[in-house]
Amino acid sequence: MEKNRVGTAKLDLLLSGYPSLDQIVRVNSSLKEGRTALIENGDFIKESYGGCNVNIAYNLQTLGLNTGLLMNVGRDFSESGFKGFLTEAGINLDGVKEFEDALTSRSFLITEPGGEQITLFYPGAASQPGKVPFDLIKQSPYIVITVGNWEHNQCIMKTARQLGVPVVLGMKGDFVAFPPEELKNFISGAQILVMNQAEKRALLQVMGCNDIDDLFCGQVEIIIETRGKEGSIIREKIDSKQSVYEIPVCLSDKPLDPSGVGDAFLAGFLFGYLKGQGLLRSGKIGSVMASFTIEARGCLNNVPKLGELSQRYCNYFQEEMLKEE
Repeated sequence: MEKNRVGTAKLDLLLSGYPSLDQIVRVNSSLKEGRTALIENGDFIKESYGGCNVNIAYNLQTLGLNTGLLMNVGRDFSESGFKGFLTEAGINLDGVKEFEDALTSRSFLITEPGGEQITLFYPGAASQPGKVPFDLIKQSPYIVITVGNWEHNQCIMKTARQLGVPVVLGMKGDFVAFPPEELKNFISGAQILVMNQAEKRALLQVMGCNDIDDLFCGQVEIIIETRGKEGSIIREKIDSKQSVYEIPVCLSDKPLDPSGVGDAFLAGFLFGYLKGQGLLRSGKIGSVMASFTIEARGCLNNVPKLGELSQRYCNYFQEEMLKEE
């Protein structure tokens, strides 16, 4: 049994994917069979609100854009505080479905000493395909599809293509959420692809591609590859003309936890892109946005307001963040 959750504001973009109640675990050694790793943080039992779509939406909402979520949640959505957290932020919940016979999905994010992360995920209500709100998608200038229920995301992609709504596709190395045999057709419906280095390697392997440029197919015009401390690379190809932008990392002097950094980067990039700032400047905004997230444990515990983001951008790159069109 499911219930609709209602919101109001005019949308700048909609985001689909798994929500997540996150528990962040930091261990003292790499995980190996037959060995015990000690948990270093006593607050690992505390649940934080997350999920790729939620992280991006919350970051953008804090910067002043209007976002909405397409996702399924369980009967604990309200009692966990998750619903109140999103409602207080002003995020549109018209596309959220609550299933009373299931729990909201959960993640255990394990961070090893070198910063590598392992994710254990319980899908719960998110394993249900739910419904695709045609009218809501029609209202949105952009759709962001992140890792989520395959059937649900497939329907969202199909509806977006029918309506001519551009899609941003955030890849993950999860080939249950993104079945390899369906990937090429699915990817071809997106305008922007986003992935990190590990996701790029996995994606090229399962698709039988030799180079990232082989992913310029169908409607794909922009490919973003995040590279950790090496920054990121944004490739653009329109017709036969191709451009490449190298985005420097915005270093933080107090890094603490990499959880949610990639989502923060994409949120910052999308903020700039939707504000007409071009790919290079939008990528630099993403880099600065990520530098805030890494300074606190949890994906959404150090989200900057617009003024804070603008000030750090200006200090780091010695230019105003938003260039007048």
